[in-house]
Amino acid sequence: MGRNHPPSRLEQLPQEIHTEIISHAAKASRDTVRTIMTSIPVMTKAAIHDRVYKNMQLSILTEHPLTSLTSYTDLMSRCLQAGNPEAHYVKGIQEYFHHKNTVEGLYHLHLATKGSYQNAFYLYGIVMLCRGEMEIGKNIFEKLEWQHCKTTADNCWKDIKRSLQGIHVETLPCYIATLKMVKATITCHPGTKMSRCNSYFFYKQMRKFVLFY
Repeated sequence: MGRNHPPSRLEQLPQEIHTEIISHAAKASRDTVRTIMTSIPVMTKAAIHDRVYKNMQLSILTEHPLTSLTSYTDLMSRCLQAGNPEAHYVKGIQEYFHHKNTVEGLYHLHLATKGSYQNAFYLYGIVMLCRGEMEIGKNIFEKLEWQHCKTTADNCWKDIKRSLQGIHVETLPCYIATLKMVKATITCHPGTKMSRCNSYFFYKQMRKFVLFY
């Protein structure tokens, strides 16, 4: 008759440590969490902690935001309840662009900026800029440290364009009015390349969003 193997040192750790391990793994991918749970069943209980859902990487949903309208509904619900920035980003896109519920959409996009998710900084920032909320939008863009590396913003926009594929992005009248206003305030030095001019930066980003290119 075989004997059970004694628990490993990892299995003997307190559940709080298990939760910490799983929550860090969640930042990598859901697959990483599943692998750990399969390999070390004792850690399954730790995986249902809110901290894990708050850190959960949701690229499968951020890339295709409408997917969670019919699938992954329980995952989305748990992640939203835990305050997961990527979940709020997805919900914000659904509400603001798909359902045309701007108030609810802005609420979730704002919550998405509470973490470190760069695409959320860009999307909430550009929407606020185009709605004429210049101070709010510029403050959010500061989190991207765009003055040191303007390509970060460009990369964010590429990701966001992919996320918005298949969604009708309405051009609101306030977008056009604000874009014209900002264009009139560009004060680049004649000897400065436009791509490096700070006052042109916001106009460029807004124009890409409004014209969706």
